[in-house]
Amino acid sequence: MNKIFQSICHWRKFCFRFLCLFAIFSALPWLSGAQASYLHGQGGRLYNADNQMVRLGGVNWFGFETSNLSPHGLWARDYHGALLQIKNLGFNCIRLPFCNAMFRDSAKAASINFYGTDPMYPRAQTDFNKELQGKKPIEIMDEIIRYAGEIGLCIILDDHSREPDKYMEEKLWYTAKTSEKQWIDDWVMLASRYKNNPTVIGCDLDNEPHGKLTDGGSAWGTGDTTVDWNLAAQKCGNAILSVNPDVLIVIEGVEQVGSKTYWWGGNLEGVVKTPIVLTKPEKLVYSPHEYGPEVFQQPWFDSSSFPSNLSKV
Repeated sequence: MNKIFQSICHWRKFCFRFLCLFAIFSALPWLSGAQASYLHGQGGRLYNADNQMVRLGGVNWFGFETSNLSPHGLWARDYHGALLQIKNLGFNCIRLPFCNAMFRDSAKAASINFYGTDPMYPRAQTDFNKELQGKKPIEIMDEIIRYAGEIGLCIILDDHSREPDKYMEEKLWYTAKTSEKQWIDDWVMLASRYKNNPTVIGCDLDNEPHGKLTDGGSAWGTGDTTVDWNLAAQKCGNAILSVNPDVLIVIEGVEQVGSKTYWWGGNLEGVVKTPIVLTKPEKLVYSPHEYGPEVFQQPWFDSSSFPSNLSKV
């Protein structure tokens, strides 16, 4: 990855895990955002409105979920150039993380440069990111989505945290500041805002619910509404579909189900007994997050049978 593209994103280990979200198969055709928009699932695969099988390959563009409340890299890049480079590198989708705090009236974006040049989108230096000047964070999101759609990229919105930079600390989908109702209301607002906008194809309800059950972490199938992620995700997903029936509802796993622990957001074993039930089942995407040993040395990486043991894992 060249240095120009590295400046686009606030890279974290294995951000390309997004490629695993959709049970992608390498033999499937790549489709542009416009061709792929408004997808539905059949038997573990994704299809567009013309019933063509779709393969999505994307990157995370971090920033809205941080204290900047804006996509990282805009201190060095014009957003047009950043998006064009994502497309030119062969990707067709962007997972756009955000925090709920960016929707509040007091939210202000930071670390955007309004003077410079971009090798992928040359124009007058004073025009650098000019469309973003004076805009609220959500209005910047609007413009990123608008231009992404113009060049054929699609967007999956990802609620990464309730407060800026707090995703590591937030085990649950709600906090003392952001109630479950507020979390759902924010999603319904976004679903309504981007209704009939085919660039926005999915809503990833909460990034990596986690925590051990003994520590009040996110659970699956326990029936306790204070910690039961599958009940909350189902409720939120159906609320979104009630105002925007076109988007995919992306639901991650948890860390612990029963006595078995796994990666944050990666444990979907509870689905066997307690599946998510949506009003539009074809819009459901289960999204287990998966990492390699560079992130954490899990026991299965130490096995003498590694990597042949991974299929069973």
